[in-house]
Amino acid sequence: MPKLPEKYENPLQPLLDEAIGEGIEKGPAIRDILTDVMHLCDKYGVHFQKVLEGASEVYKEEKGLYFGVSAMAGDTYKTPKVKSTRKKV
Repeated sequence: MPKLPEKYENPLQPLLDEAIGEGIEKGPAIRDILTDVMHLCDKYGVHFQKVLEGASEVYKEEKGLYFGVSAMAGDTYKTPKVKSTRKKV
């Protein structure tokens, strides 16, 4: 999978910009966005932790860091390769 283009625009950026404009710091604003994603997972019966693990793998692929081994919490088990569903820009 190719890396994302330098000019990739994250669809969540407007939410983050709005929160920052309201005086919320970046870290708590991103936490709130993740909390909203957790609520969506609950609403649709999706296991958030599995989604997060898959997202971590896709992120590593996009950043060119995928080595087929989980880097989370020092784990060394092999993780399944996950294809990104992102549209190419």
